[in-house]
Amino acid sequence: MSRLEKVLLGLLMFLSLAIYRPSLKSELSQMLGASYFIVSTVLLALYFATRQHYRLFHAMTIAVGIRFLIIYFQVFEDLAYTGIGLVISGLVIIGLAVTWFKYRPRLETWVKRLVE
Repeated sequence: MSRLEKVLLGLLMFLSLAIYRPSLKSELSQMLGASYFIVSTVLLALYFATRQHYRLFHAMTIAVGIRFLIIYFQVFEDLAYTGIGLVISGLVIIGLAVTWFKYRPRLETWVKRLVE
C-alpha cells in the first residue's frame, strides 16, 4: 500500500470518527452529514484512482454530483414547487449532466497524473 493510499484511508477514518456528535441540532447535523458525505466520497474516489479502479472512481464522482443535486433541492425547495422553479431546476440538472460528460475525460486525466 502506497503512502498516498495510507493518507487517504487515514483521513477517511479520522473523518468517520470526528463526525459522530449525537448532541448536535438537526439542521447543523444535516449540514455536517452532507459535508462529510461529499468529502469522504471525494477521498474514496481518489483512493479508487490510486488503485486504478476507474469505474469506481466515476461512480464516486457521480455520487458527489447527485449529493450536490440533493443539496440544491433542499436549499431551493420552495422554488422547485413553482413552474419557473421546475424549469430552472431542469436546466440545472441538464447543465450538470452536460458539464459532467464534457469534462469527465479531463478530470480522469488530471486525477491519473495526481495519483502517479
